Amino acid sequence: MSSRPRQFFYGDEANLNAPLAGYAKVSLHTSYDVTKNVQVYGLIDNLFNAHFGTFGNYFDTAAGTEASLNTITFTDPRTIVPGQPFAAYGGLKVRF
Repeated sequence: MSSRPRQFFYGDEANLNAPLAGYAKVSLHTSYDVTKNVQVYGLIDNLFNAHFGTFGNYFDTAAGTEASLNTITFTDPRTIVPGQPFAAYGGLKVRF
């Protein structure tokens, strides 16, 4: 299990606004040695598919409307980078 304490948005150096929410996620990793030279392994990342942000930033909302040809009006200057959703991996490792 990994967790991260609250983090303030980049651009809010005075820490006047609400920070990103803290989060916790559960990941599992296992392996089994079939023989001395062959190993089977598996990894599950974010087992419960927790939704969280890893980084936050502010941008200029006025500059965004010009780039989008006035089709979208941005009202919230915050952007949040989402964390990785549920993922499962497996494999076979062979040593020669």
